[in-house]
Amino acid sequence: MVAYPSIMDIFGIVRVVPAGVVIVLALGFGACQGESEEGQSESVTAGCERYASLVCEPMSACWPSHFWGWYGDLATCLRQEALGCEQIVTAPHSRTTHRDLINCASSRACPELSTPCALPRGELAPGRTCLGDAQCASGVCSAKAYSSCGVCRARHDEGGVCSDTQDCEEDLYCSAGKCVPTLSSGSPCTNRDWCAVGLQCIDGSCRTKPKPGDPCVDQSSCNGPCVEGTCRSWEEGISKDDYATAGEACGGRCLAGSCDSCGSCEPPEPAYCVALPQVGERCLDWINDDTDRLEPVCMPPAVCSKGDCVLPNDVVCE
Repeated sequence: MVAYPSIMDIFGIVRVVPAGVVIVLALGFGACQGESEEGQSESVTAGCERYASLVCEPMSACWPSHFWGWYGDLATCLRQEALGCEQIVTAPHSRTTHRDLINCASSRACPELSTPCALPRGELAPGRTCLGDAQCASGVCSAKAYSSCGVCRARHDEGGVCSDTQDCEEDLYCSAGKCVPTLSSGSPCTNRDWCAVGLQCIDGSCRTKPKPGDPCVDQSSCNGPCVEGTCRSWEEGISKDDYATAGEACGGRCLAGSCDSCGSCEPPEPAYCVALPQVGERCLDWINDDTDRLEPVCMPPAVCSKGDCVLPNDVVCE
């Protein structure tokens, strides 16, 4: 599952989203906390509702583009994130529990949103058909962007043959067709995959990921803009007022929707917001900014299957 982490990214079904986003990362906020006695006995439904509250309530401040663009309001976020949690926990061959997701969400503050959680791997062996990463023993399902079904990929230890870093176990990356250990802080690099978790390749060396407020010389040393020698967040200043609603003219941002236009029309047609379809509705086609291709999309956790938005666990792989 940017790289944008949320419940559907943990499941590994939605890899890219309107206005950017990706894979098997867990979104969460707040201070770390242990699992309470209540958490050990609560139902999946109650646990997933608790997970959703840990994710959604601070999201509008920490990740407003995600919150407003995908959900549009708190009630929708709470409903959809809880539903996505239940889909992961009840997915066939998944070993992830609602407690795993709660612990993950509880351990993520805003600066660490893109840091992966170590979630339990599934039961399916490499080569088996899968809907998402949580079902696979390797932790990787090969489902492509907006494709509902994939195959569990094998992951190799150090020295194993690989075609990309997803073929390698954790803390390894693919270099010259072989899985090799990720690099420590200060090591020379030219690719972000090379650096260990928590580090990124900046100006040719692996360094700690910069946070808003850290000093900078230019944007290359930040995960956002460099303003007057200080790293800032791309999310800074984004509010609900920046988003148009369904049916309104838009300049790229829509509340729980997509800014739809016909740029190839002569003359070009103006863009209007179209609401993201939910379960039971037809999928919405939108232009993926990363691939510049038309791809179907639904409001998470729904996925597009044969033109309709359905819950992941209701998809039948043929």
